[in-house]
Amino acid sequence: MDRGDVRIPDGPVGSAPGVGLRTRAGDTGIRDRIGIAPGYARIVRGQVLSVRDAPYIEAATAIGHSRSRILYQHIAPNALRPMTVTLGVGQAIIWASGLAYLGLGVPPTAAEWGALLDAGRTYITVAWWLEIFPGLIIVVVALAFTTLGRYLGKRLEGLDR
Repeated sequence: MDRGDVRIPDGPVGSAPGVGLRTRAGDTGIRDRIGIAPGYARIVRGQVLSVRDAPYIEAATAIGHSRSRILYQHIAPNALRPMTVTLGVGQAIIWASGLAYLGLGVPPTAAEWGALLDAGRTYITVAWWLEIFPGLIIVVVALAFTTLGRYLGKRLEGLDR
């Protein structure tokens, strides 16, 4: 499981493969998922490596459970739990907005927060609110999703105080 070919996402090829993909308005989610997949691959790999040495995995092996049963009933649920909580929604919002601001996101006719920031850049000296309010909304929504994900993660792990 811990071979060198599993580490490919750590290299420069896996850092941001979704950047530069010019897509239609409905394909923004696909581009963002391609870009953040290597980060999630590292997280899942780390979780699987930590779960595979747990005592309950040794116990399941000792009583004769098959490898597929151990994988589906013990390793997968415990390794994927952090992924279901965080989901990276805040990160995806920041990435999509940043790419749209740079002109690499959806077409200019589509409504996107990053495109709003880019359009307001021209009028910053005359109409400052065209930059401030979309920027604040991006930050607040990304922060809200991140905070919610961390709260749910603590609740599911039983670490909430």
